[in-house]
Amino acid sequence: MNNKRELIKYAILDVDKKYINNKFEINSGLNTTLKNKYEKVDKDEEKYIELLRFNIIFYKSIIKKLESIIEMWIQNDLISSTESVEKSIENITNSSREYVNKAMKQGNRFLNDKDKKIFMSYENTSGLKKIEKIENDYKILNLYKDILGMVINVISSDAKKYKDILEMGMEEAKIDIKNEIFGMINEILFSVETPKVEFKDEALVEGVDITGCEIADDEKCLSFTKYVSMISTPEISVKINDMFRVSVQREGIDEDDAFGFNETYKDYLSCVVLLMDYVSAENRRVFENTFRMFVIGKITESEFEEIIERLIRDKTFLDKRTWLECQKIVKSDFNMQNNNFFGRKVLSNVDDDCTLNKKMNILENLDGDSTISSIFDMEKFEDSDEISFEEEGGFAKKLKLGFSSFSEKLKIKEDDSEKEKSDKEFYDDEFEYDDYEYDEDESDEYEEKSSIKSKFKN
Repeated sequence: MNNKRELIKYAILDVDKKYINNKFEINSGLNTTLKNKYEKVDKDEEKYIELLRFNIIFYKSIIKKLESIIEMWIQNDLISSTESVEKSIENITNSSREYVNKAMKQGNRFLNDKDKKIFMSYENTSGLKKIEKIENDYKILNLYKDILGMVINVISSDAKKYKDILEMGMEEAKIDIKNEIFGMINEILFSVETPKVEFKDEALVEGVDITGCEIADDEKCLSFTKYVSMISTPEISVKINDMFRVSVQREGIDEDDAFGFNETYKDYLSCVVLLMDYVSAENRRVFENTFRMFVIGKITESEFEEIIERLIRDKTFLDKRTWLECQKIVKSDFNMQNNNFFGRKVLSNVDDDCTLNKKMNILENLDGDSTISSIFDMEKFEDSDEISFEEEGGFAKKLKLGFSSFSEKLKIKEDDSEKEKSDKEFYDDEFEYDDYEYDEDESDEYEEKSSIKSKFKN
């Protein structure tokens, strides 16, 4: 084994020993930060994505300049003092912030060519995949820039111990450090908390709203994971069939006219109906409305999934990792012939001009006895010059009045939302970033920051 490479491993171990406190808490802190950023831009996905893209450029700028410190050491055959390193990191942070702030305020044309390419690379994907990719990159680079700074700090604090690193080539040193840091990042992102709560079988029973209790989100995630693992295949099948029956009945259509899912959605659908046992009555109504909109063919499978993912993000306690884990452990090996949501016609596309955001508004605001079909039908009526409501009474007039009231409700909500957005600047000028200061008196308590150092040992 190359002794110089062993020194890189030792440096990472020293970082782990000196700074890393709880890997699971660090990962949870990053998830909380992402959630806060999403709420900070009023859950506007486009602004959220743009904010994360600029943060990613910010982190990449810092990383590149931190690597230049190591290059300078090898070139000069001298490891700088801790004081010099801390000053350099401070200057690097400030210059990177200034560089990205200028691009945020005046346009990404102020980015260099390489950063422009990185910035635009996220346009190659869309929807949920785009958000997942950019969130994943954000977390990895946030961790990487912090850990790299700590590695540099550790090496500079014991130059005699690590002096043989200076004999490595620049690229060799950077690659070895990168590989070791990514190993630590994987440990953090895939860390699992040791359960601290003794769960009883009656921890959750259908009809009990646990969201009203003072239970932390991570405990709810653990409880839901246990619930998913405990529920039998026949029970899940019954829940899915019940949801199908309720959906077609509420929409007033025959079962034979309803749309269904491909078999590939059985794990996903199973987890959705189980999650509905874990949300408030108000949020459950929105999930139910989503199924109703699906069976009448107003949304495709992919749109159904995108809506559910938004609901999970906005209205539940679940984090992405728990949600994906549950889809792997759920007992969904039921007989497709006995499950009403499968083995029927599948919608490949929807031929209408209604945006997904408008459909979301319909789902969130629909209540009472109205059907989703009637809302879409009335929208067509209002756009048509050939149809008039001549009767003073009867169903047609009530339907029109009901739709007008519903549309006004949506309009008020949208207008209020736009007014709030226009009054706020979504750019994160300070990036919620903390400089590298290792103050021994600093609390270990997690504070909502984009840097992970509040979870490091001090």
